[in-house]
Amino acid sequence: MFWSWHARHHDNLGAGISATPSVHVGLAFIMPRGAFLMRPFYGWMMSLYVVLVWIASVHLGWHYALDGAVALLLAAVIWKVSDWVTGFCLNVQSQKIMPKTFATAAAFRAATPARSCPD
Repeated sequence: MFWSWHARHHDNLGAGISATPSVHVGLAFIMPRGAFLMRPFYGWMMSLYVVLVWIASVHLGWHYALDGAVALLLAAVIWKVSDWVTGFCLNVQSQKIMPKTFATAAAFRAATPARSCPD
């Protein structure tokens, strides 16, 4: 497809390699990361999908192979950073609160009347 455009001097918008990083490969990489958390078998199957998306994006002329490598690297870094941020936020929430700074959840529940749900 791209070779025929090049041979005919077709230089319009969308007639070339688009961008780095490949979002297709990056998003496809996130899926097996989550699948490995469920079951390793699912993760390996989804990893095959990542390889197919990467090969297809190069073969069809949408990206260079390096675009996929950059996407994998960025997706892995973003995954690790988001894991750290999540752990940090959950750890902060589990820390003890200084007295008289905030009302505890138990005190809030005791102060609010219970509502009954209509049947």
